Amino acid sequence: MEHQFVRNHPEPDTRPLLWVDAVCINQNDGLEKAAQVMMMQDIYQKAERVVVWLGEEDAQSNKGLDFVSQLLAAEERAKTVLSDADASLVAWKRLRKLDLPKEGGDDDEYMSFISLFKRDWWSRVWIIQEVAMAKEAHLMCGSRSVLWDDFVKAFYFMNTLNLIIPDPARYAEVLFRVVSVIDARDSRVLGHERDLLGLLLRCRSSLATDPLDKVFALLGLATNTGEDGIKIRPEYGIEVKKVYTDLALAIIEHEGNLDILGVPRTKANPKEEPKAVQSVDSEKDQEANPTMDPFPSWVPDWSTWDSTLTLNRRERLASYEPQNEILIRKATGNTRAEPLRHANTNLLGLQGYTIDEITQLGPLYRSEDELLNFNIWLVDSIKFWKSNMQTLLHWESLSESNNQQHHYKNKIYRTTGESMLDAYWQTLTVGWQLNEEHTLSATTYREWDRYHRPAAWLRRFVGPKIATSSAYTWFTFALMFCKQMRRPPPELGFERPLSLASNRRFVRTGKGYMGLVGAETRVGDCVVLCKRGGSPLIMRPNGGSWELVGDSYVHGMMSGEVFEEEKCRTMWLA
Repeated sequence: MEHQFVRNHPEPDTRPLLWVDAVCINQNDGLEKAAQVMMMQDIYQKAERVVVWLGEEDAQSNKGLDFVSQLLAAEERAKTVLSDADASLVAWKRLRKLDLPKEGGDDDEYMSFISLFKRDWWSRVWIIQEVAMAKEAHLMCGSRSVLWDDFVKAFYFMNTLNLIIPDPARYAEVLFRVVSVIDARDSRVLGHERDLLGLLLRCRSSLATDPLDKVFALLGLATNTGEDGIKIRPEYGIEVKKVYTDLALAIIEHEGNLDILGVPRTKANPKEEPKAVQSVDSEKDQEANPTMDPFPSWVPDWSTWDSTLTLNRRERLASYEPQNEILIRKATGNTRAEPLRHANTNLLGLQGYTIDEITQLGPLYRSEDELLNFNIWLVDSIKFWKSNMQTLLHWESLSESNNQQHHYKNKIYRTTGESMLDAYWQTLTVGWQLNEEHTLSATTYREWDRYHRPAAWLRRFVGPKIATSSAYTWFTFALMFCKQMRRPPPELGFERPLSLASNRRFVRTGKGYMGLVGAETRVGDCVVLCKRGGSPLIMRPNGGSWELVGDSYVHGMMSGEVFEEEKCRTMWLA
């Protein structure tokens, strides 16, 4: 690969000093590798130029890179020829006004540009630091190259064109990785804080040959590591379980909160209810450890990727301004976590108490990333939509929010005094609102519901049993499809908050609370409040200790209104 790069590098009159990590680091020497990892941040920062090598060129890559200049020109043109009213235009009309070519299949300019993001380079965790720390970065494929900043501008502009992307679920997976790389550089250039937990979450889908590198490759990017922060240094040859366990405890001790306990856990049996989970363990590690010693329940396994978003939004982009959203996660007020590590074991001691128990459990609201595993995207996406519509109907039935039915009329959510409908839509969106022009309310929820699930009066008339049947959901899908042919969906602000419900279940508790919990939750699991836990934790008794299932959103507990610190005792998590 390095030979191909040198052969294509367009500097025939100079002999540049090159540093190539794969050549300059002895990958088989753990001590040398650890020492070099500590230096890599300085190497990339002091380099005159960092060249991103995507690999050998082909007809599609050439067309994609050549298209960058057209997109940049169109972006400038858009400032003068497009108005706010043009935002609702269909894609081909917008393209025509911008003098851009039409969409035309897998080999058109747009798909050629997108194909560049499917190169293996984007999937590697080590590339994030090299781009983020560079003074000047160039992206090169074969003999063609463009400035990194121009490439990113073209990428963002193309995503504003409302194009129809084939296989959007797979494109979304690529998009997630690309945006994480771009954000790492933007946040460094703009001087934003980059906490290690946020970096680990945003870069979790990136790949590494050694599972330790899923952590070590990000240390140079984090602004809260080192002597005054999280004390962890690269050290190879140590068991992965120990590194991940020590890291989890170090983050809790440094931050003083339990946000890391909200990192989604991968499913134990993905065949039963598939989720987008991708293993990034090395083949060598899997062969050497066919039955790896499982991690403690409170320790995230960073060697795997789970597409589920965190309820505390810790994976939000570092360049994103938190004041742009409303998110209350203060279930235990302003207390501080006081973690204890049991001597010679991996038990974690937290101060907390059980407050409730799960008594009713709804079906799983599936993630769009499941479409990655489907063969016929259109057919299976319709089945996917049908499944989630049935799930929402089941959830409504559990919530008793359908107050237009006679026996639900004027039903009150007694834990807060709100209507059941108000409590339900806030639970559905886990109390998350964006500070945009659309304020979420029961009224906007009904409007969103009428568009996406038409004939609401009919489902209330026929009752939940018929409304959740396969025939009924096919009927409502046909109605919604006809509606979308006439007018686009209204912008009501529900789509993004609803994404936090993916891979979660709706529950009711013994005391009447409603909430959203992780996929692994069972009836009988306990709702637990622990000091400085932003959200209630779901735990399961495990002999003399507890197993962490995950965190939760429980409506009526999120602002500390029921927390009683004097009830706290030490609870040991295995």
